[in-house]
Amino acid sequence: MLEREATNAAVKNDLAMTSFLLKINLGQAHLLARQAFEQRPDHPSIASTYAYSLHLLGKTSQGLAVLEKFKPEQLESPGVAAYYGTLLAAAGQTDKARIYLRLAGRARLLPEEKALVQEAIKSVGDL
Repeated sequence: MLEREATNAAVKNDLAMTSFLLKINLGQAHLLARQAFEQRPDHPSIASTYAYSLHLLGKTSQGLAVLEKFKPEQLESPGVAAYYGTLLAAAGQTDKARIYLRLAGRARLLPEEKALVQEAIKSVGDL
């Protein structure tokens, strides 16, 4: 898909997130996440991928800053909430993380995303 639609932000975003979840081609994934975000900084799902990329690079606070520019209802979308909650948990904001990790429980997540959310839940304690 990326070869056919090299400028499509959604395609870049999907490939980046898939790579992050599978832990493959991480250099390319970070680049694609940044490019997609630069194209569509207003899109919460694309922003959540970029924020997660920053988190993986050890820049969790920068990732949170990306997401905190969105309205609460945009962050409460279950798919976005999964990543926002994960970053909040990593930053030690456990009370706030619990709210978003609870919302993530409503999402139809990939198995790797479910595992990510479960790890975050373990770090904040019971929901």
